Amino acid sequence: MDAQPLAGLLGCIGIAALLSIGLYGAANGYLTGSTDLLAPSIGTAIVALVVVGTLVGLGTRASRRLETPYW
Repeated sequence: MDAQPLAGLLGCIGIAALLSIGLYGAANGYLTGSTDLLAPSIGTAIVALVVVGTLVGLGTRASRRLETPYW
C-alpha cells in the first residue's frame, strides 16, 4: 500500500477517534446536569463550523491558483 493513502486513512481514523471522544465527553458532561457551559460550547461549535466552512469554500474555489512546487 502506498504511503499517501495509508496516511490519509490514519488521519481519518484519528479524526474519528477525536470526534467520538469529544462527543462522549460533551454528552457525559451535559447529561449529568452540568449545563453551565452549554451556551458557550454551542457558540464555539458554531464559530468552528463557520471557520472550517469558509476554509473549505476558499479551497474549492482556488482551483489552480495554489499550484506551486511546494503544494
